Amino acid sequence: MWDCSRLETRRTRVVCLVVAVAMGALQAWSARHSMNADGISYLDMGDAYSRGDWANAINGMWSPFYAWLLGLAEIAIRHSARWEFGAAHLVNFAVYLWAIGAFNFFLKELIDFNKTRSAADSEAEIGLSEVAWTILGYTLFIWSSLYWVGLQNLTPDLLVEAIVFIAAGMCLRIHRRDAGWLSFLGFGLLLGVGYLSKTAMLPLGLVFLVTGAVSREAGGGVMSRFKRSAPGLVCALVGFLLLAAPYVAALSKSKGRLTPGDSGKINYAWYVGLVTYRHWQGETPGAGTPVHPTRRLSDVPAIYEFAEPVGGTYPFWYDPSYWYEGVKVRLDLRRQVEVFAYNWKNYLSTLFDLRGSLIIGLLILLYVGDRGWSVARELMRQWRLIVPALGALALYSAVHVEERYIAPFLVLLFCSAFSVVRLLDSMESRRLITGVILVVVAMLALAVAPATFQQARTAMGDLIKGREAQGFLDWRIAEGLRHMGVNPGDKVGSLEYSNQFNARWARLARVRIAAEIYGGGEDEFWRSDPQIRSRAISTFAAAGVKLIVARKFAGGADSAGWEPIEDTGCYVYFLQ
Repeated sequence: MWDCSRLETRRTRVVCLVVAVAMGALQAWSARHSMNADGISYLDMGDAYSRGDWANAINGMWSPFYAWLLGLAEIAIRHSARWEFGAAHLVNFAVYLWAIGAFNFFLKELIDFNKTRSAADSEAEIGLSEVAWTILGYTLFIWSSLYWVGLQNLTPDLLVEAIVFIAAGMCLRIHRRDAGWLSFLGFGLLLGVGYLSKTAMLPLGLVFLVTGAVSREAGGGVMSRFKRSAPGLVCALVGFLLLAAPYVAALSKSKGRLTPGDSGKINYAWYVGLVTYRHWQGETPGAGTPVHPTRRLSDVPAIYEFAEPVGGTYPFWYDPSYWYEGVKVRLDLRRQVEVFAYNWKNYLSTLFDLRGSLIIGLLILLYVGDRGWSVARELMRQWRLIVPALGALALYSAVHVEERYIAPFLVLLFCSAFSVVRLLDSMESRRLITGVILVVVAMLALAVAPATFQQARTAMGDLIKGREAQGFLDWRIAEGLRHMGVNPGDKVGSLEYSNQFNARWARLARVRIAAEIYGGGEDEFWRSDPQIRSRAISTFAAAGVKLIVARKFAGGADSAGWEPIEDTGCYVYFLQ
């Protein structure tokens, strides 16, 4: 079964590594000027931590570890605003490289685990060779990391992915080796970093802790297994608490109540409780009363102000847990069933990505293997990977599912499923396995080739033609405002929901968005009659903003006062 030469396996691994690194580098380069709303908040948090502003740094919505990494990058570039998005994406790429190393560790442990399990199997049967595992594994990794998670947006999901792969590999290693207390302590510390990266890793980390602790082989009954597992579990739990407990304490002190983080509660309120997604004023029946909602200044157009007391470029999204303080999580069984059904339907759809080649290929191999119910018994041997993966799917399916959340756990499930493949040892079987793997790779190539080619073409053009000379749009807007006398810290009003566009240039200009129109946005503003527009401008002025920025100008002669921001297509109206 494992007859591939070491040289062949090593060459295959090197090729896969080069492809994964190259594709990640192209994606990171093409996205170097892009920025998402969550990324702005993490950058702001990194600044708060670096300057010791603990009141603003401790955040109930976003976990700190990713912000720490971005803060270090900010220090390294000495607060050069023009290059900070690029530096942040460089951090993202470094995390991606770490994820590659984490997956390589997991894949090695999986292969060794399957070798051990296969030692007692019939010599007349074969499974996936090391070369086949390497190719299939990296195909899954590239698809999950670059296209389920991706490097375009700044989120901690790649960090979580790396931690999940290391944790899964540790569970397999603990089974094969007599792990000591230091290994379990390190295992707990790793999962503590996971919690500091994303709040969802608190319950999932505990699942990994228990899975790892009971992964050791032990004879006897249940109590005997528990007694052998208990010391390792205690050591792992100590490591986990060493990192998790101080942050829980700091966050609980900041919020005035015991909490490990509010992201789960808020997302549940949004996606299950149907609480208003933005600018909640307590209008949802039975969902509680906001303790300090954003302040609604007018109805037509709907203008909200939120300058204080939360910090950040865009205070409303910097810490949503502040504005949603007082929201109640209520169980509506009918609604919960609808959410479960919708999310599990999405799971099934995701499993058939790559045009269903993974599922169809797996079913073909299992059918040809013709092992009947022994497949289920063999699958149970993979419980060390299946239990955490199903735990994650169950957790997210209760609230909200995005591919980037579940990417590493789907990889664990696919690896578990392909581990049970056994065929009669023959040339036809080897050809069938090779054919299935090649089809999966071909489907990946078809899916990613257009985007990868475009990214490579763009990167070459950027390097050869020097397209960095004038800077990108967000930077040109920020520079244009600076030339017009806008200073860091100035309060800005927005004619639209600011997370869609304005938060990016506002971050580079170091200004704060203090008020915005939410609802109809700019179109509603420009379609309104002059009296309504004038009243809206007066409302912004009363909110203390210095200027209003519009993405476009659609007024007539009666809209004097709007000035273009250089050649960006955006306009500004100065109030002070």
